[in-house]
Amino acid sequence: MYAPNAPVRKRATKAKPKEGNSNKSFLRKAELAHHPDGSSSVVYNDYDLHSLPAPSKDGSTSDTSNTPAQAQSYIPPDVNNFLQSLNIFEPPNYHSSAEADNFQQQFLDDYNLPQELDNAPIPESLESRKQTKTQNDYISEFVSHIEKILPASISGEYLDSDQKHCKDCLPHDQQLGIWKCTDCFDDGVYCRKCMRKRHIANPFHRIQCWLGDHFRTAALWEVGVYVLPPHHKSSTRSACTTRNSLLEIINNRETHKDNEEHRLLKDGHFPATPSAEPTSTDPNPPHAKTNAEGPLDPASDEPFASAENNARDIAEEARLDEIFEQQLLEAYRLYGEKGRGTEIANAAKKARVEHTDPDVREPHWDFKRVVHTNGIHYLPVVHCDCEGTLGLTMDAIAFGLMPASFTQPKTFFTSQLLDFARLCNLELKCSLYQFHQLLLRVTSPMSPTKVKSLYHEFRRMCRLWRWMKKLKWAGFCHHGDPKNPTAGQFTVFCASCPQPGINLPPDWEQDASNPIYGRTFVADGNFKADHVQQKGEDIPLYDGAGIMPSNEQYKEFISKTQEVRTKAACDNSFRAIEAAMTSAKACDITGVVGIACARHGCYCPNGLVDLQRGEQQKNVDYAFAQSLKTSNVDVRQKVTLLYDIACQYFVNLRGRIDPLLSNQDAKKDLRDLVIDRAIGLFHVHAHKDQCFFRFSPTFIPGLGTVAGEILESLWSALNEISISLRTSSLSYRAEMIDDHANDSNHKKMLKMAETLAESLVDAIESSVQHTNIFNDINTRAAKLGIAAQWESEIEAAEMQRMQMPQLMDIYGVDLDKVQQPSTVSNTTPENSETIEKASGTPLDVYLQAAINVEERQFVFFVSIIIITHTETCMIIVVRLELQAIVKKAGSHPSETEITKIENRRETLLGLLANLKELEFKSGCQVVTPVGTTNTTDNNQPPEKKILCLPSNNNIVQDYKAEELDVRIVQATSQLNRIRELIVEKSIQYSHIIRVAKTKAITTRSRQKVNDISDKLDIHCTIYNACHQKLGMLGAGAQTLQQFQTLARSDLNASTALLLPNSEHSTQISLSLSWIWRSQVLTRTGVLPPGSHSASAEDSVHDPVAVQEFLRVHWLRARALDQRWKEEVKLLSCEMEWTVRFFQHRWKEWRSAARNSNTSLPAAAYALRKRNSWLKLAVQADILFKQTNSTYKSPINTK
Repeated sequence: MYAPNAPVRKRATKAKPKEGNSNKSFLRKAELAHHPDGSSSVVYNDYDLHSLPAPSKDGSTSDTSNTPAQAQSYIPPDVNNFLQSLNIFEPPNYHSSAEADNFQQQFLDDYNLPQELDNAPIPESLESRKQTKTQNDYISEFVSHIEKILPASISGEYLDSDQKHCKDCLPHDQQLGIWKCTDCFDDGVYCRKCMRKRHIANPFHRIQCWLGDHFRTAALWEVGVYVLPPHHKSSTRSACTTRNSLLEIINNRETHKDNEEHRLLKDGHFPATPSAEPTSTDPNPPHAKTNAEGPLDPASDEPFASAENNARDIAEEARLDEIFEQQLLEAYRLYGEKGRGTEIANAAKKARVEHTDPDVREPHWDFKRVVHTNGIHYLPVVHCDCEGTLGLTMDAIAFGLMPASFTQPKTFFTSQLLDFARLCNLELKCSLYQFHQLLLRVTSPMSPTKVKSLYHEFRRMCRLWRWMKKLKWAGFCHHGDPKNPTAGQFTVFCASCPQPGINLPPDWEQDASNPIYGRTFVADGNFKADHVQQKGEDIPLYDGAGIMPSNEQYKEFISKTQEVRTKAACDNSFRAIEAAMTSAKACDITGVVGIACARHGCYCPNGLVDLQRGEQQKNVDYAFAQSLKTSNVDVRQKVTLLYDIACQYFVNLRGRIDPLLSNQDAKKDLRDLVIDRAIGLFHVHAHKDQCFFRFSPTFIPGLGTVAGEILESLWSALNEISISLRTSSLSYRAEMIDDHANDSNHKKMLKMAETLAESLVDAIESSVQHTNIFNDINTRAAKLGIAAQWESEIEAAEMQRMQMPQLMDIYGVDLDKVQQPSTVSNTTPENSETIEKASGTPLDVYLQAAINVEERQFVFFVSIIIITHTETCMIIVVRLELQAIVKKAGSHPSETEITKIENRRETLLGLLANLKELEFKSGCQVVTPVGTTNTTDNNQPPEKKILCLPSNNNIVQDYKAEELDVRIVQATSQLNRIRELIVEKSIQYSHIIRVAKTKAITTRSRQKVNDISDKLDIHCTIYNACHQKLGMLGAGAQTLQQFQTLARSDLNASTALLLPNSEHSTQISLSLSWIWRSQVLTRTGVLPPGSHSASAEDSVHDPVAVQEFLRVHWLRARALDQRWKEEVKLLSCEMEWTVRFFQHRWKEWRSAARNSNTSLPAAAYALRKRNSWLKLAVQADILFKQTNSTYKSPINTK
C-alpha cells in the first residue's frame, strides 16, 4: 500500500509552487558540496562525483579516505553517459578497461533519492526574469518594423561587388564565385571547385547560380557533385581498385570544367542554363553560352558591370526584355489552343521544351533520381561493376539510399525521406499522396505539375521501409527468418500489465491467485474503419505478425463458425444502432473490433480484426482468444473483459472460445482460464439497473478504478487515417493500421513512467477522500449496530458473484422498504390498455381504477396536442386549462392523425364502461354538485367526461380520506417515474451523444431524447393534476411539503445524480430541486440533503427507509473506497513491473549482442538498442523512487 504520512511529489500542473522554488524537474538533484580544504565538487544523489578516485587500468579504484563509502564505487560508462544526457553535471572523464556487461555492475550502490526535491535554490537571474509583454505586444512590435524587415528579407537576392570572390579559395588564388547554397547556413558564394568540394558529403542541397543581375535555380550536378556509395562493410568482396580509377577520371574531367568556368568568368561571361538533353556525343553539359556578346568590361578581369557600362547594360536589358515578351506571346499562341488536334500536334514540341532535368534513361549518362526531404534530385551515381548491379543496390542501401528496383535502378529514396514521411503519416495523419504532392512543390515551386510523378514508387518504398524497420526492431538482423515471423512478433505490447516471464518477479507463482496479478481487457467496435472492395492481386509483406491476425486463418474461422444469436439479458440502446451498420453494398469490411489492455490502452497483438456484417460475436471471440494467446497470459491469472454488451456476450462464451484457447503445450493451454466480465462506465447506464449492479467496474473487486472505455480515445486517432485506406488493398490497409496501432503502444510505453507517477499522486488523494467519506458513513452505521451485518452480506455476494451475479443486486434499493404498499398500477399510463386488477374493498378498487382512467384521459389530451402539431405542451396545472389548450388546436390534422385520435377514443370508451361497472359495485352515492343541474354527459367526448370522485364533488365526501391515500401513492409513483426519465435523459447526453462515433448514433440518440421529453410532459401533467387534487382533498401541510408544485426548473439534472458519492456531491445535492430531496430513493441511490448529519432523519419519516438509504450509500461508499485503495496498490506494483519490462528488453538485446553468430554491425546495433532500454529503466526507476515512498526497485545494485 502507501504510507499516508510519506511526502509525495505533486505534479507541477497541480501543486502550488513554493515561493522562489518553482519550475524544477523531477530528475534534477545536483548540489554543490564545500570541503574543509576550500575546494568544492558536485554531489548527485549523495555521491561526490568529482571527488571519486580515478579507476585503474584493471577497473579498480584507489583507496581514498576523504570520500564516503558510496563514492568508492565505480561508475559504469553507461550510467555516466546517461547522467550526462540529463544535463545535471559534467561527469569526470573516467575510463575502465572492464566492460560492465553484468546488470548488477551497471549502477551505483543505490540511488536512495530523497523525497523532498524542492530545496535547490533558483538563480536570481531566473527569478527576476518575468514576462512583461503579451503575444499581441510582440506582434505589434514586429508590424512596426515591417518597413525594415522586408528589405532585409530580400537582401540576399543580389550579389554585391565586394562578395564576388569564392569564400573558400586561398587569398593568393581566389577564384570568382557565382554559386550559392540555399540549404547551408552561409551567405557566401563559391567557385565551382569549392562548391563541389563542400557538397560531396551533402549532395542533396539546393543551390543557385549568379547570372550577373539575379540568381537562377541550379543543381549540384552542374558543379560536378556525384554520389559515391562506399562498399558496405558486410561485403565479402576483395579490395576494389576500379573505384579509385573512376574517381581519378571524374576528378580530371571536373577540373577541366572548373578551369573553363574560371576562364569564362574572367572574360565577363556567365554560364547559361545547361542543356536539358545531354547526348552521348557531348558528354559534358554545354555551358559555353553567355548572356552577352563579349566581356562586360574589357579593361577588367572582373565580370561585374562598372558604372561606365550602365547605359549599354540598360539598353541590352531592354532589348532582351522585348525578345522575352515576343517569345512569351508566341508560346501563348502555341500552347493556348484548346482544340484537341492542336494539343496532339504540339505534344512533341511541348515535351522538348518542358524537360529541364537530365534524361535518366540516357545510357551514357548515369544520372539517377534521388528523392530526398527537399524534393527530387538528379545526380550521377559513381559505382564499380565488381559485383554487378546487385552490388550497387547493396552499397546504396548501406549508404542510406533505398533503390526502387533491383534491375538497373534509376530511382533512389533516402532513408531520411522515408523516416520523415512515416513520421508525418503517424503524427500529422498525412497521407502518402499528400506528402508526394509536397515533394513536387518543393522540387519545382513554379511548375510542380511538370515534375515527373513518382507516387507509385514512393508509396511502394514507404511500405517496404516500414516492413524493414519492424524487422530490425524485432531482432531479425540477429536471429530468425524475416519471411516467417510468429504471431504478433512485431507488436510492442504494454510494459505495465503483469506478464509472467516478462515483467513479474520469479516468486509470483507463490501468490498466483492474488487479484493483483489479474489481467483486464476491453473490447469495442469501430465502424468508421470500413473498406471498399477492390480488384486485383493482394500481396502481404507480413500476415499476422502485428496487431491484426493472419488474414487466411481469420477468414477460415469466420467462414466455418456459425453465428448463434443469444437472448439479450437486458434491453439496451446499442443493438438497434449496430443493426443499422451491419453491412454496406460496396464494402467488404464494415469496420474493426479491437482488444486492448483496459488499464493502459495498449492494443493487443493479433487483437484487431475486421468486421464483415456488423459486430458479431464470432468476430469478438477470435480477437479476444488471439489476444489472450499473444499477450503472455498465464492460465493462473484471472482475466476480466470489459465490453459494451458483456451481459449478452458472456452467454455461452466458454463454449465458443475454449476451442480457440486449446494448445498441445500444457503451459500454453488456456481453457481453464477464469474469465470475468464487466461493462464500461459510459455504457452501463444505458442498460437496466441490474446490469449496473452486476457488471459495473465500480462494484467488481480487484479492478481498481478502470473505466473500460479507453478504446474510444484510440478510435478517434485511428479514424483520421481510415479514410485514406478505404480504397487501398487489404494487405496495405492492415499494415498501415498495424503501424499506427503499434506506434500508439510505443508512445504509451515511452510515457508510461510519467503516467504512472502522475496517476499515483491522484490515486492517493482520491483514496484519502473516499476513505474519509466511507468512515463517516460507517460510523453512523456502527452506531445502529448493522455495519457488521452489511459487511458479511456484501462479502458473501462478492465471493459468489461469478456464479450468481444476481447477488450483486444488493447494491440496489429495496423498494418494498421505501415505498408504501400500493396496488396502483406501475405500468406507464400511455401503454396500458385495460384496468388492471386491484385488491381491497370495492370502493378501493373503484377509486384506483378511476384514477387510472383519469391518467389515460390526460395522456389522450397530450397525444392530441402532439399529433395535431400544436405548440409545445406546457405543464398543466388544472384539467380545465388542458381542455382549453385542446380546444385551441387550430391546425387541421390529416386522415391518418384523425384515425389515431379515434382509435384512442375507442380505447378510452372501453375503460369508461369498465369503470361504470366498478362504480356500481362500490356502492358510491352519486350527488349533484351545488350550483349545477343534473344533466347527462353522454354526448361529451370520453376525454371530457367527469369521473365520479370526491375531489370532483359528484359523490359523497365521506370517501375523501380514501381518495387522499390513493392520490399520495399516485404522486409518489409519478415522482419516481419523473426522476428515472430525467436521469435517462442526462445519460443520453453525457454518455451517448457526446461520445457518439457516428452521426447515425447521434441522430438516434436525439430522437430518444425527444421521446423521453414527451414522456416527461405526460408524467408532469399527471403529477400536477394530482397535486391539485391533494389540496382539494384537504391534505396536511406535511404532505404538501413533501409533494410540491412541479415547475420546469425542477426537471434539470446534475452530475450529483450520476456520481452520488463523489467529492462535494452532498453540497451539490443541497442545491438540487426538491424532487431529489424527497423521501423516495431513485435508481441512482441519491440520499436526501444532509444525509451525513443528524438532520437526515428529520427529513425522512420512515425509519425503515432511512436505514435503506444508509445501507445503499454505505455499500457504494465502501466499493469506491476499496477500488481506490486497489488503484494505489496496482499503480505501485505497475511501477515495478514497468522497470522489469525494460530490464527484460535490455537483457534480450544484450543476449543478441553476445551471440557468437552476430556480425559486428549487428552487435553494434544490438548494443545501441540495449542502452536505449537501459536508459528507460534508469529514468523510470529514478522517477518512481521520487514519487512513491513504498516503491521497491527491481534493479539489483549490490
